[in-house]
Amino acid sequence: NFGYGVLGLVFEKASDQPYPAFLQHEFFDPLEMTRTRVCDARELIPGRAQGYSVRGEQLLNDEPIQWTTTLYYAGGLCSSARDLSVWNRSLHGGQLLSDASYQLMTSAPELPNGEVSTYGMGLRIGRYDGRRIVHHSGGISGFLTELAYYPDHHLSLAVLTNSEAGSPRSLAYALVDVVFRNRGA
Repeated sequence: NFGYGVLGLVFEKASDQPYPAFLQHEFFDPLEMTRTRVCDARELIPGRAQGYSVRGEQLLNDEPIQWTTTLYYAGGLCSSARDLSVWNRSLHGGQLLSDASYQLMTSAPELPNGEVSTYGMGLRIGRYDGRRIVHHSGGISGFLTELAYYPDHHLSLAVLTNSEAGSPRSLAYALVDVVFRNRGA
């Protein structure tokens, strides 16, 4: 996340515009991602979920998120499963990047020691149950997410939770198992 924080600061200097305004104008508005924005704890957002933590046997409202400008460069977005599905469809459908940039983002590079990384340029690359998967998780005070794409099946899946308990990735895998079982794939 630190690297994305630095990159965000460099971007703002180079573009001479605030990062939130750029995202809104270049991505969220054109893609009609109406429930996505750079989060601000002070802003009243209708339908925004409250995050929870589990401590022992208790479910607690999580501590308020301490938003910083460097946080939103590394994520820090409020969104919905619908909007994240729109994002995934656009990203993996060729609407957002050149073919060369998409290949870099979704390819597992070889490291100097000869090992192959499971992290491309911003996305994890791997396999689940023998199927190729491109995915990334996220998490912040009281919230966890998993956004996945199965390129050979053109399947996109977004799981958002408002609790630090459990695993959105495990839930995503369980849902994918159901989908593939019903598809006979």
